[in-house]
Amino acid sequence: MLHQKLVVLTVAAFALASSIQAQEPGPCDSAPYVVFLGELTADLSAKGVNKASLLTVLPDGRFHLERRVQAAPGEAVVLTIFESTLTSEQLQRLRGILDSDNIKRLPAYERPKFGNVAMFQIFEAKIFRDPIIQHVGYGDWVEEGSDAAPNSAESKKAWGEARVKLSPLLEWMHALETSDQLKPVSDGASRLCSPHA
Repeated sequence: MLHQKLVVLTVAAFALASSIQAQEPGPCDSAPYVVFLGELTADLSAKGVNKASLLTVLPDGRFHLERRVQAAPGEAVVLTIFESTLTSEQLQRLRGILDSDNIKRLPAYERPKFGNVAMFQIFEAKIFRDPIIQHVGYGDWVEEGSDAAPNSAESKKAWGEARVKLSPLLEWMHALETSDQLKPVSDGASRLCSPHA
């Protein structure tokens, strides 16, 4: 059982990382991106649902959102791609969140190591701050059994603080994901450039 969950966890994490590269178009040749956001939630129970959302926002407000949902372990992953443009209010709100001292002062993100977990969430943000990219985020999980995740108390404290400070950004992303302006791209092909190419 433990081995099976670790395999599922590894596959889920690998799928998220590889999917970031798999669906992206070519590199940005003019303006850099404003932010790249990625959220992965996984319920490793027999009927657990796994979800991943990846969002890239460009300076002019255009955005590319990929949503992946796996209804249960072993089921096919359903990918839906959305592209549109933020309203001026949405873009202003996003920039206000990104420019807050709470986010600017966060330490660099260190990915957590997982032991035997029942469920987990990872949220990452890559924020373009000319000339650097600030990479922040957190991991959160529910441990199962005695095989605890091998993370330091300092790292766990940092993720807890990052979770609180990043909550306005995650809430902003969730509001966009549930907005009426989202319409799937009919052919599934991206029309935006990628900050990761």
